[in-house]
Amino acid sequence: MQNTTHTVRLEAITHRDKRCLAIYFGWVPELKKAIRQVEGVRWSKTQKCWWLPLSRENYRIVLKTIEPFAEIDDQEIRQLLNAIPEKSARSLPIEPNRSFTSSREQEGKGIIRAAVHPVNNDVLPRMRQQLLLKSYSPSTNQNLYH
Repeated sequence: MQNTTHTVRLEAITHRDKRCLAIYFGWVPELKKAIRQVEGVRWSKTQKCWWLPLSRENYRIVLKTIEPFAEIDDQEIRQLLNAIPEKSARSLPIEPNRSFTSSREQEGKGIIRAAVHPVNNDVLPRMRQQLLLKSYSPSTNQNLYH
């Protein structure tokens, strides 16, 4: 049976430079006890919420844990998770591409350059722009692209 006197808000936040699932709710001891049982959940003093790394699996676990205790406001997080493909770019394999090998590899140093995955094609030009804006040395820029 669901207790509708309490509401839990689930949001996506950035915490410690990682995308996280934030769990906001008022002082409800039973809910706090249940949330603390979820593996990997942590309290953020700065964000004043409970959090987990953002993933579909963690979202499902949190929903299952919270449903008996409170009404859930999760529209934002549902939209975000539906927009992300099931298999994210991070889990895609990087395959070596011999056209991106350096001269050091040819000298026997064993350095292998991998091809940029199509999902990340727009990131490399932005990285080059970032390095230029931060006035990195030309040798740093050259090492990144050769």
